[in-house]
Amino acid sequence: MQKVIICLLGALCTARGQQFCTASCTDDVWNAIAVRPTESATCGDRIEWMMSSGGGSLTELDACQFIAEENPICAPCAPNPIPPPAPTPYSTKLDVASYNIPMWNDVNGNGYTQLWPKLQSGTFDLIGFQESDIQRILSNVPRMNDWGFIGSTPGGPSAGVSLAWDNLRFEEVPGGSGFTYITTGPYAARYVGYARLVDRESGSTIFFANTHGPHIGCPTWLGESWLSVVTDNIASGDLVVFTGDWNCGLGGGALGVVEQAFGPPVAFTGDGSLGFAMIDYIFSNIEAPVSSYAVDGWPSDHPLIGAVFDLTPEGVPTAEPVLQPTAPPVEPPTAEPVQPTAQPTSAATLQDLKDTIDALVELVRGAECNCCGESQSA
Repeated sequence: MQKVIICLLGALCTARGQQFCTASCTDDVWNAIAVRPTESATCGDRIEWMMSSGGGSLTELDACQFIAEENPICAPCAPNPIPPPAPTPYSTKLDVASYNIPMWNDVNGNGYTQLWPKLQSGTFDLIGFQESDIQRILSNVPRMNDWGFIGSTPGGPSAGVSLAWDNLRFEEVPGGSGFTYITTGPYAARYVGYARLVDRESGSTIFFANTHGPHIGCPTWLGESWLSVVTDNIASGDLVVFTGDWNCGLGGGALGVVEQAFGPPVAFTGDGSLGFAMIDYIFSNIEAPVSSYAVDGWPSDHPLIGAVFDLTPEGVPTAEPVLQPTAPPVEPPTAEPVQPTAQPTSAATLQDLKDTIDALVELVRGAECNCCGESQSA
């Protein structure tokens, strides 16, 4: 207070902020709103509070340093260098889930309210939905209100195939998302949705895909179509997670193609006690997951399944070669035609040729003489 009175009398200082801390702690900084712990106090208010008995009776310099480190906008008031902030702790675990919620049969819109707490308590970072209304889900699950997504209602363009991700952790790669038509089954057209996402925490790029298989059996061409969506759209080094209600079993056919590319599924429905047996799977080219889970999905007739991966460098291999985009074949270079070269003629060869010619000449002369003799005797 004494310094304030001196300042008001015009002695020693020209601005209130300069009476404390440093010369760079100007009035503009002193009167700036400090957002921590609330936005109701200025930098100067916070410094004076820390110097009071209620704030801990810090010395002037200690109070200036404390508030400068607490609020970046107050940094010019720091008498000493401000240490760099500690790195923000983050998880290198990636939790991926898949869930079929047949919302097309919820006529009055109230039948799936029991799902919201289940999704709210989930730990997944990415989730693929099938037969679901993605916007309705996100609007009713608070932790997912601001999530990124692509997809539609079951009757919409993607036929209920949707992908959702935590926007705070993942950034969608521009131009890296879309839907690819696969076929039309007895009930609806079927698609694979995909999104390339940069994981801000691990630095990895995730190629996230999701599908809902048709009810047409499981021919090999179907598996090749699923896999081609990956190979046509990933970039080198992408980590792949592919979720889905595939409507196919393992061991051959369509999913045999997928297994050949990725290996066995990293999450599945188990013995069927939690819903449909052995048609919901998650495949990946990431190292074997740390854990996997399948939980009761009621009122859906499918369980919610998931897998948790370690995205530390030790836990992340490079993508399998089969999952890299196929380069167009390179034609081998055409060999230049080899021109025949004349062989040098030796002296011996020339002599042999001369002898042959001489012999022929003599033969011809002898034949002419014989012809002449016959003519005279006749």
